[in-house]
Amino acid sequence: MALQQYNSFLKDNKTVMGTKAQRQISKIGVYIALAAQKYFAFKGQPNFLREYVWEYNLVENEQRNAWCMPGGKIVFYTGILPIAENPD
Repeated sequence: MALQQYNSFLKDNKTVMGTKAQRQISKIGVYIALAAQKYFAFKGQPNFLREYVWEYNLVENEQRNAWCMPGGKIVFYTGILPIAENPD
């Protein structure tokens, strides 16, 4: 169900592509995925995220928000960018 809602959300909202901000979001997403994988490996569950299909999206929306859904689906809103001073 989460994947259906995620796909529906992306259809209903404008996804930002090919910008510096979008590339930065993708880069941050890769770091999140690597950190999660290292965490589960440390916990003795190196295959826990094996079936995740990670996706990182930036959508045009003035809300200061970001969220994730099961399976590695991560969304940032453009409204959060002005208050995020750097990738950290």
